[in-house]
Amino acid sequence: MRDGDSYVVNGQKTFISNGQLCDLVIVCAKTNPEADPPHAGVSLIVVEGGTPGFEKGRNLEKMGLKAQDTSELHFTDCVVPRENLLGEESGGFKVAMKTLDGGRIGIAAQAVGIARASLEDSLAYAQERRAFGQPLAAFQGTQWRLADMATAVEAARLRMNCCCGSSRSTWTSNSWLPGVTLPAASLQASRSGNR
Repeated sequence: MRDGDSYVVNGQKTFISNGQLCDLVIVCAKTNPEADPPHAGVSLIVVEGGTPGFEKGRNLEKMGLKAQDTSELHFTDCVVPRENLLGEESGGFKVAMKTLDGGRIGIAAQAVGIARASLEDSLAYAQERRAFGQPLAAFQGTQWRLADMATAVEAARLRMNCCCGSSRSTWTSNSWLPGVTLPAASLQASRSGNR
């Protein structure tokens, strides 16, 4: 909320990447409560470490990405000067949505790498493990499963590469469904990694 030449930030956020190590954070904060639609009243505000009212919460446990901490952040009557506004007031939601595209490509790349490693491990195991006097890879049913896996991994890789090689306008405006190509690449790659 704006208060003269400052903003007063109250609230909390969970699942913040590198929250324990950060020296500053960029907060999406509601600066215009009367905005219609509601997301139009969101602004980006830079909050520096050590600002009274800004506290780092606990480090959250995750199943993966152990090298990167994920934290809670708490804001209690945290007063931030107006010059810490990033961009235009009430323009934060659009910037946040555009920023997600880069994250989606990163998630897709991680998932493709995991899927590729899983495929390679599965191929090696199917060639080493023997049943009824021959490697599992010699059985037609195993070959079908490995072929399905390879196809899914390659499709996810190609979709991700298509997104990486495209211009921003292609990702959102000229794609088969506006604003869906990047999330679809991330979803497909993640599903391939979990098969």
